Parts: sequence; C-alpha cells; structure tokens
Amino acid sequence: MSTPLWPGSGYQGRRGGESLRRLAGMPAPQGEPVPMPAPPGVAENAPESVDVEEVASQGGEAPSCAVKSVGGVRLPERGVRTGVRARVLRAVTGGRVACLEDEGSWQARVDMARLQAPIPQGHSGAIVVAQPKGGVGKTPVSMLIDATLRAHTRCESLVWDLNDNGGGRWVLPPSVSAVGRLVDAAQRGVVTRSTITSSMVIQDGGTYTVLPSREGAANLSAAEFGCVWGTLRDWFDQCVIDTGNSLASPNFVNALKIADIVVIPTDYSDAALAPTVALARRLEARWGDEWGDHVVVVPTGRVGDMGQVWLEGACARTVPIPYDAHIDARDMLRYSDLAPATRAAGIRLGAAIMDTYRTINNNNK
Repeated sequence: MSTPLWPGSGYQGRRGGESLRRLAGMPAPQGEPVPMPAPPGVAENAPESVDVEEVASQGGEAPSCAVKSVGGVRLPERGVRTGVRARVLRAVTGGRVACLEDEGSWQARVDMARLQAPIPQGHSGAIVVAQPKGGVGKTPVSMLIDATLRAHTRCESLVWDLNDNGGGRWVLPPSVSAVGRLVDAAQRGVVTRSTITSSMVIQDGGTYTVLPSREGAANLSAAEFGCVWGTLRDWFDQCVIDTGNSLASPNFVNALKIADIVVIPTDYSDAALAPTVALARRLEARWGDEWGDHVVVVPTGRVGDMGQVWLEGACARTVPIPYDAHIDARDMLRYSDLAPATRAAGIRLGAAIMDTYRTINNNNK
C-alpha cells in the first residue's frame, strides 16, 4: 500500500468539498500555487540531478552545475542570464563568465520549491514549537509557520495555543471558550464545520488562525487533550502547537507525545543552555538517538555561542530568523507587518519543516 501524500501546493481541504478558509470567510490562494519561475531573461539548464543532503552526509559537495534535489524533491537550477549584455560577456570571455541568475532570487525559488513539494503524510502533522526558556520567540515563530503555510500552500493549518502561561500575543474576543466548546462537541459526537469555524479566532485579516488556550491558561486533562487533538486532526493538515515554559506541564507532555516535528527557537544565551539540554533529553526519550532528525533549530538572536557547537550540530536543520521590529515590539502579532526578510525566513523555515517530514518518512521505511 502506497504512503498517502499531502500535496502541499494543491491541497483542497482535508474533509473535501469546501475549504475551511472559505467557510470561515478567510482568503485563500487563487488558482494552483506553482513554483516561482525564473526571472525574465534567465534560462534554466537541466543536467543530472544530485541530492545535496546525501552528498553532504558523505563529506562531499555537489557540483555547482548540477540540478540539486533534497529528499527526492528536484530543486530549480540556478538560471543563466540570456540578455544581450550577458551573451556578449560570455562570448568575449570564452564562457569563463557565466552570468548566472542573482543568487538571492534563485535561492527564493529553491525555498519555494521545497515548501510546496508533496510530503508523505498519512495523518495530520503536529509541529510543536518548544523552548523552556521564555522570551525567545516561540509565539512569533508559531505564527510565522502557520501564516507561511496558509500564504504559500493549500494546507489547512492553525496555531493551537497550549501556552499555560497565558502569554499569547493574539487578538481575542472578550470571552472565548473555544476549547471548551470543542471538548463538549467531541464528547457528544456532534463536531460540525460550524463547531470548527466558531472555535477558530481569525487573526490579521485571515493571514493566520488561532485556537486559543483554555480560560485562565489552565492545562487540559489527558482526556480533554485527546478530544481536541482528535478533532483537529480530522479537520486540519498541520497543527502548529505553541507551548509554554514548563517541560513538566500536562499540556507540554501531551503535545510531545503527538509531535512529528519540534521547532526550537533559541537566543543562545547562557540562560538557555540548561533548559535546552533538558528539552533535548525529553526529545531523546521520545525518539532515541535519531531525535535530531525531528528538530529544526531557529536562532532568534545570538547573545551566546552554545548552539553553534552543540544544538545545531545535533539537529538536522537550522533556520535563523532575523531581527524584526514588529516582533520586538511585543504587541499583537500581525504577519502583514513583518519585514520582507522575516517573511522570506518564514518560507525557508516552512521548507525546512517539509524537508524534515520527507526525511523522517524515508528513515521509517
């Protein structure tokens, strides 16, 4: 039996029929998302494909002229400029100057291809954003992941606020009892589209969506957690779980049990070392020696160097998020107010998460 695919760029809704976005009055991508084309005046060649991760694992480096792939995903090749000036320059230098496409625009196309490529996925994915040290950007990173998936794929996703510190930077109505409604409906077996859409709190004009934490940021019981997760995985493809600062809290313990991927924001401060080691031990208990294959490290600042020699070396992927004044303001989070560089980093982060799904699926075959 073949492994089901979640076709990132072409998904039409987990339950089929109408998308939850439309039912909730939220914007959706128009038409089929496609990989970013080469810029005008740039042509692409097609030499033999080389898997860059496989080559790197063997201590080598892929030839610059090769079409590269990651986890079986063919990446767009760096194009060759075709304008008059480029042709003349190649002619007078005997081809020594290739006049390649600008590296930044090419890398953006590569990141988008990785983000939108299909992933083997037989169930809804749980992306847990975790870091016991507070103030490193768990909530902004959670928002960035969900908003990126919604903006550039047809994935039905949301942020599930499991922060038991009550620190979510969301815009919420005066009275929200979304989790309670979901638990009650699930226990009675009457979950409908209306139940789901009325439980979501749309943020920033629909760029991302939140299932708020329980009133008073209280922890869910194991049974309540199971009810909520069982409902979400029926309706959504990816659930981004924003956790609190306690590894011992029931919310975190239950989130780790269902996690497919863990995203670890860190500022590399001395204060982050002990909490991050404690988190790594939990992840090792969950996945064994291969725990790093399930982790994406997200440096949100660098005030120390503990991660360079330890955390990044232990984990498969690292995606830095640049400084952003909107995030630093610690006000309500709006994806629309993020700097272009932060949004681009969000695409790279989403791509790394999709690469991780493909890697752990291949490892489990």
